[in-house]
Amino acid sequence: MSKFNKLDMAKEVAKHPQIVLKNYFFGLLSNTVYAPTSSEVESYSNYYQDKDALLFRNLIDASASDLEQNLKPLEDVETKEDGNYRLDLCVSHDGQFIAMQLNEVVGDVVKHLTPVRYFMGEEAQKVDQIF
Repeated sequence: MSKFNKLDMAKEVAKHPQIVLKNYFFGLLSNTVYAPTSSEVESYSNYYQDKDALLFRNLIDASASDLEQNLKPLEDVETKEDGNYRLDLCVSHDGQFIAMQLNEVVGDVVKHLTPVRYFMGEEAQKVDQIF
């Protein structure tokens, strides 16, 4: 699990109107919370191979009406420690909020392949099923 502030997309997700950063212990520690449900948001990254990265790109680019169609191929995808594509995720504990961004990692260089995509409510619950 990654710290929220360590993710490349953290600044953009923090600007989302339904995300609240709560500081405590004299500002040394913080929680990220999805405000509508007061659910804590966890951040992490998964690595994938080329063929699987394309499936995630399709999901991120999909319209709401095409969401289920693009989720189906992802049901059997597994993470790879040596994958050169990194999917950064922020997921609320209740599954009502997901933010994701696909990146290509070559050595120490990270290239954002997609914008940050937000899923909320029923959409988020459907997406949460694949993780």
